Formats: sequence, structure tokens, C-alpha cells
Amino acid sequence: MKRKASESSGPPGFHRRAEDRKRFKELLHKLKLRQPESDTAMTVDEAVGAAQKIGYPVMVRPSYVLGGRAMEIVYDEESIRNYMERTVNKGHPAPHPR
Repeated sequence: MKRKASESSGPPGFHRRAEDRKRFKELLHKLKLRQPESDTAMTVDEAVGAAQKIGYPVMVRPSYVLGGRAMEIVYDEESIRNYMERTVNKGHPAPHPR
């Protein structure tokens, strides 16, 4: 009997759970695994605040992207504001400073 390979390579909802940074952070905390400082931002001001709390440089990326697409390292407030304007206004979900 032939079986089709699943494109998801995991159980239903696997990728959504893996790419939801808040849920992933909660899972790591529950498992007592260490992770670099990170935060989630939905607006430009939230991203600036998160980056200031973490400290520059920070790595930012939109939610729900695979393979690091649209990921950048930003070194100052002007750069993170520019990144947010370019990515959020292009229809990407807001990035996560980390």
C-alpha cells in the first residue's frame, strides 16, 4: 500500500506552535531549557521598547517565517523603526526582537 508523504513533517498544528514565539518561549520555560533574551512586538513602539530592554544589537524577524527569511540584525532605534516600517507595512506579522 502506497502512502503519501506529509508536507507538514509533524502532527497537525506543529509548525504553528513551533513558529509562535510566545508559545515556544513558554514551552522552553516549562521544560527548564535556557533561551537567549527575547520578546514579541506587535507595533513599532513595542519593538523599540523590547530592543531597549534587551540591548542592541538585536535580531528581528517576522512571525511565521521559515529559514530566517526577512531576519535582520539591527543596531539602533532608527534601524529597528526602519525594519518595522518595511516589514509590517508589507503584510508580514510583526517581528520578534531577540
